[in-house]
Amino acid sequence: MDYSLDDYIEQIGLLHQDEQVVDACIEQHSDAATAAKTNIIERQRRQANTHIIFLSHRSVGNDGLDKLVHAILSANERQMETECRRHRISNDNRGSLQQANGNMYLAKKIHLRCTNIKRGINSLASLLSRSNSTEVLDLSQNELGSDGITELCDVISSQCHEQASLHSLFLRRCQIGCKGVIAIASLLVPQHYNLEWAPLPIKTLDLSRNEIGNDGITALAKAISWDGCSLQ
Repeated sequence: MDYSLDDYIEQIGLLHQDEQVVDACIEQHSDAATAAKTNIIERQRRQANTHIIFLSHRSVGNDGLDKLVHAILSANERQMETECRRHRISNDNRGSLQQANGNMYLAKKIHLRCTNIKRGINSLASLLSRSNSTEVLDLSQNELGSDGITELCDVISSQCHEQASLHSLFLRRCQIGCKGVIAIASLLVPQHYNLEWAPLPIKTLDLSRNEIGNDGITALAKAISWDGCSLQ
């Protein structure tokens, strides 16, 4: 199905409504088992439809990106509240549940190629810094520049990613220079100033059609030479 930005946001927002219907049926011990099952199936369908977000070649822009990220993070928050309620977990112990399970809902593949996204992608950085589920991110053909990429990398590197799943990063023709490439390379290796940092398991990295310069190439070569680097 060909989804628009608004379609994705609506589908993500409806996930929690299905949870509420199922909870109500369970709590009331009613005979609405069929209705509950139907809603579970519908929720699973919506989750399947939004695990892969494909909005390439559409005018999403930074405002649209902010709305999408807000919807995803809100869905995570609501599902975490539901899990805590079901398992009778207090707010004090909520952090342990989130650490054990990661985010309950996050898009596994995000395709935003040529979507008019420019510098200042704080919301996307926030999403990736909390994510242990996103596997593929395509931001190619957006005017991110070195500053935008450096900002993204700085936020990600401030978090511990022991269970990170991001293995494919596509940044073709994003006006990235040497500074941005050095920031990307820093995500692929251990950081002496952050002993808890786990390098991202990126296997595929597309930086074609960018002016990465000699220093950028050197930084990437150094990262690849590290025995634990996943880049292929």
